[in-house]
Amino acid sequence: LRANSLQTSPKLVPNALAALLITLTLALASSGLLLWRDTRRRLAAEQALREQHAFRKAMEDSLMTGLCARDLRGRITYVNPAFCEMTGFRADELVGASPPLPYRVPGQRDEAQRPEQIAGAGSARHGYETEFRRRDGECFPVLIFEAPLIDEHGRQTGWMDSILDIAERRRVEEINRRQQEKLQGHARMAMLGEVASALSHELNQPLAAITSYATACENMLREPGDARRERDAAGRRAHAAPAALRAALERIRSQSERAGQVIRGVQAFVRRRRIEREPIAIDQLVHGIEPLIRLQARKWEAQLVLDLCQSAIVFGDRTMLEQAVLNLTRNAAEAMDGLPRASRRLEIEAGPYHEAGRDWIRVAVKDCGCGIAADVESQLFAPFFTTKPDGLGIGLSLSRSVIEAHGGKLRHERRAGRGSVFAFVLPRHRAPATPASAADEPVAAA
Repeated sequence: LRANSLQTSPKLVPNALAALLITLTLALASSGLLLWRDTRRRLAAEQALREQHAFRKAMEDSLMTGLCARDLRGRITYVNPAFCEMTGFRADELVGASPPLPYRVPGQRDEAQRPEQIAGAGSARHGYETEFRRRDGECFPVLIFEAPLIDEHGRQTGWMDSILDIAERRRVEEINRRQQEKLQGHARMAMLGEVASALSHELNQPLAAITSYATACENMLREPGDARRERDAAGRRAHAAPAALRAALERIRSQSERAGQVIRGVQAFVRRRRIEREPIAIDQLVHGIEPLIRLQARKWEAQLVLDLCQSAIVFGDRTMLEQAVLNLTRNAAEAMDGLPRASRRLEIEAGPYHEAGRDWIRVAVKDCGCGIAADVESQLFAPFFTTKPDGLGIGLSLSRSVIEAHGGKLRHERRAGRGSVFAFVLPRHRAPATPASAADEPVAAA
């Protein structure tokens, strides 16, 4: 009898258990690796978040602009240190506060729109000015900009207010305003000196005319009566001398009134009074100062030619416009100095003019002088600029100021051939229609 001992093991179960154990071991190792990597990423994200929060906190704390966040019910959810410093309240006193807010002025109308009224405004921002009250009761002006707070789902959760304390800006603006007033006062004083020079410049002409007419009257009065009667045997000159004397005295009176008007015009300028406007016919204005213009033309031996339209009517100050015309005619007469007498021609034209879709009255003063050089043409109207040895350089500047004050324009134009043209345009004034009989009376009286 022979016995053999055989030991055998199951083939399937041990193999399955080993594979399962190996698989679980590998899965556990992979999970550990993934957990380790996720932990590292989470730690890095938390560190970045802390750094970002610290950066934003430092940035908010350094802002001079106050920030105040409110929910849709108006309750304060956040304030920055600048806002606390601005109002004087602590953050714990403000956060959680509901309307009425402690920094609002009691009884003051809140110009901000209610959140529920502008909930659909999206991201639009609007600014408005109002007043806040500090903790000590002092009120100060602020400028507020509002912007909606939007969560990650795109829904509005509240409002963020950016508040600027504009008390300092208001103070600076007030200082600037006062400085501007002082500068304007100094400018007017400087202009006053300029006007004083212009005053002496302009009064010379009417005073010279008064002197001439007075001298003529003295000559007439000194003339012996017997000689006068001998020359006027027919009796015609016996009445001519008194008539001429009356005319001379009338000229003296008119020129004296003109000198007074110039002085009153300077006083009105200094006192900042408004321009006294009235309907003015340009032909009557020029004829009123025609004796002075002829004196200018006679001094420079120039021929005066007038081409005036009777329907040219403007609305302005007579004395100021007369001064502007006299300045232009005097410059035109002086520009022809040195030319042959036969070629000295001073022309004044006035009539309707259409430009830029508007009706104007154009007044042009033309001379036959040497013209204006191209290098000085751009400085013609600059104050105190002159090409004359004894000139003040204020005539054209004042004339332009007068014309612009009447809503017009003064410009220089080159004349074909020889000479210059200084022309200004003024808005045309359409006088209301009057009956024919009433319109004829002033003409007959004149």
